Amino acid sequence: MTHFEEFPRPLAALLGFALWTATLILIQAIHRWYLILGARVVPKDVIAIGDQSSYVPAKNLSRSNWSFVKRITRAHMNCVENLPVFGALVVVAYLSEVNVDTLVQVVLVCRVVQSVAHVISISPPFILVRMTAFIAQMVCMAKMTLAIHAAHPSLCEALKPNFM
Repeated sequence: MTHFEEFPRPLAALLGFALWTATLILIQAIHRWYLILGARVVPKDVIAIGDQSSYVPAKNLSRSNWSFVKRITRAHMNCVENLPVFGALVVVAYLSEVNVDTLVQVVLVCRVVQSVAHVISISPPFILVRMTAFIAQMVCMAKMTLAIHAAHPSLCEALKPNFM
């Protein structure tokens, strides 16, 4: 066996999710620098360069190019918002030895599909693809939560607030 085959699938999926999130920000950064260096946009404020509102579209910037900037930003932020939840579930499942191998792989594939569909278009068919991929991820994360609870009910009991 190679070292790669021994790497646990849940942790590999978590790493994949994080790398996908980093890839989206890299694409976003490259595209923004292309727009700036090509004089297609002019930064209003160098300090706030990470915010898409900090750019003023130049006259020669097409609407679709500007729309791409917004879509890639939203796709990246969607990954950033979901990564902590997925990460927590993966780590808890892994440490408690709950088998979620298939679920984490489905989440990762659906995350990539959702992001790619988001970046490509905002037309109704692509919105349907995004929503389907999102729902599949949520179902998988719910199943991960239930699997953790089934394997370790005392863990979930310890998390209940004590109001007495």
